[in-house]
Amino acid sequence: MTVQSVEPTSAVTAMTRVLNAPDPLQRDISLHVQRRSGRVGTGEEIATAVAFLLSDDASYVNGSHLAVDGGFLA
Repeated sequence: MTVQSVEPTSAVTAMTRVLNAPDPLQRDISLHVQRRSGRVGTGEEIATAVAFLLSDDASYVNGSHLAVDGGFLA
């Protein structure tokens, strides 16, 4: 058994598009632009990271903390 944690940042998803909540999402977008990636990630990008940790490709990875944040915390 392995133990992992994933720390996603804000992401553009169908829910954030439907809610059209500009205040929190726009704030996060502006913070990302000021930081590393210049954009907010997608739900698919976060899901891909989780899928990797669940796959056999990560069978030797244990006790990791993966920040899926486009370099926001770097």
